[in-house]
Amino acid sequence: MQVNQRLHPLWHLKIMQIFVLGTLVARLVLAFPTPLGSAIGDFVDKGIAKSHLADVVGTDVPDSAKTYTVVNSKQIEFLKGWVDYAFASYRINSMADDKVLAKSAFAKNATLEYVATLDTFPALTVFIAVDRPASMIVVTFRGSDDETLYNTASRVNLVSLIAPGIGRVFGGAMQGVTKQGPTIVAKHRELLQKYPGFRTYVVGHSLGGLHAVFYSALNAKAILASAKTSDAGDATTKPENKATTADNHIPWQVITFACPMEGDKDFSEYYRGLNIPTFSVMNSFDPISYLPTEMLKYTRAVPRIVVDNHTNQTVQCHSTLTNLLARDLCTGRPELSSLSKEYHSAFWGNDGSHLGAKPNAI
Repeated sequence: MQVNQRLHPLWHLKIMQIFVLGTLVARLVLAFPTPLGSAIGDFVDKGIAKSHLADVVGTDVPDSAKTYTVVNSKQIEFLKGWVDYAFASYRINSMADDKVLAKSAFAKNATLEYVATLDTFPALTVFIAVDRPASMIVVTFRGSDDETLYNTASRVNLVSLIAPGIGRVFGGAMQGVTKQGPTIVAKHRELLQKYPGFRTYVVGHSLGGLHAVFYSALNAKAILASAKTSDAGDATTKPENKATTADNHIPWQVITFACPMEGDKDFSEYYRGLNIPTFSVMNSFDPISYLPTEMLKYTRAVPRIVVDNHTNQTVQCHSTLTNLLARDLCTGRPELSSLSKEYHSAFWGNDGSHLGAKPNAI
């Protein structure tokens, strides 16, 4: 299936310019490393041995930051399905597009419940679907595929969140969530009351990934608290239909693809403290995933899951630390000659087939 993805050309040009400039500056100034940490929960099997990265060149990154866990086949299949949702957002513009999900093997049982295309700055496009057999509600945010969304994505200044002590985040994306979020929250609450016990999944690609993280950071606890209250004493909900919470985390997960860095280290610490299982997948040749840089006080909210384009393996990093002076798969920068906008968009296809080891792996 072809993906109708219309990423704005100016987005790629400006991002590449910013990345090259940031890399040159980073060679002159030591980057400020962020604390180690993880909000991945029980997603990674603890029995898999840690391995040193094969392509480490620099020695300025602590040894503990040079480890990762190879993601196993079961975990790969979990991630592949969510690519369907992330890229369906580029093809769903109204409730009239209700047949889009039916074409996906993973989302074929889902039905559209809400679509909002908000064209004025700060732009935000989202759809909410319900998969009744799987007992889940899926909130999916679109990436930057037009001029207004591009303008929103290009606002990289750090802005403070509404509540004190949460940190500072990617400006344009946060402005979109704070301005447009209340209408999404209202529909989300309504669906959780209609389907008590259903688990929430929040998904996004690129700018949509930022929206997914910020929407969850601002609203997850409040939305789930109201849903729990409305579910009290509901004898009509069968136990077998309730979403599992066996992972000891809240019934809410975030899955992003090719997401830029979300904010500063304070936001990273705050977000990881929410204990929302978050799986942020990137590939090693995508320039967008390395932006904005630590030179602008940005870091990753959670350790990334990285598709290594040298080995065709998918690995779970153990650190949010970034350092553009290092040549390290999880914490540093790739070769500039390898970067391409295709790894931000076309790479993902529509089925997640680029995740996991390939038979012809180098």
